[in-house]
Amino acid sequence: MQPYAIAVLVATIGIFGTSAWAKLRGREPFRTYRAGLRATHLIPEPALALVAATLAAVEIAAAVLALTAVVATCVRSPAAPTIAVVAMLVAAGVMAVLTAGVIASIRRGSDAPCVCFGTSTPLGPVHAIRNGLLLMALIVGAAGTAGAGPAHLLTDVIAALAGGIAATLFIHADDLVDLFASAPSGREERH
Repeated sequence: MQPYAIAVLVATIGIFGTSAWAKLRGREPFRTYRAGLRATHLIPEPALALVAATLAAVEIAAAVLALTAVVATCVRSPAAPTIAVVAMLVAAGVMAVLTAGVIASIRRGSDAPCVCFGTSTPLGPVHAIRNGLLLMALIVGAAGTAGAGPAHLLTDVIAALAGGIAATLFIHADDLVDLFASAPSGREERH
């Protein structure tokens, strides 16, 4: 499998696994997650519980499919590229829905929080850009996986590490934006 696909799959495991865990680790986090969805005003109240549970379940499915693809790659299964494409397309479908929801919420002027990873930062352009970048990475990964070449262990390990780093950056995008927004510019005026 192509190193890029391995990186995207590992990132998918980290991102979707962490997101599902943040929502499902207890009753209070799940209530907070549902309240965040409610605040978007995009989901009718009668459907809120079902939509919340379905989104979390699909995130788990995307992470498990990506993990299955990585394991299949490690054992050199001929089915690995097919599993990888399915995993990335499922994850891309979820990201398309989530990205559309973020954009719609922002356009409505909602002050809904992003509760993706257990935080409550108000949804904003950073979330739309972050999700859009992952969506593009998943689509490119799925498109490039069909003609996968021979495996090289070192390259695969480096790709997996890159995917882990990408997942960490994605998960902590709000923290990174806050860090760089509060950093001094280094352009102090001299008198």
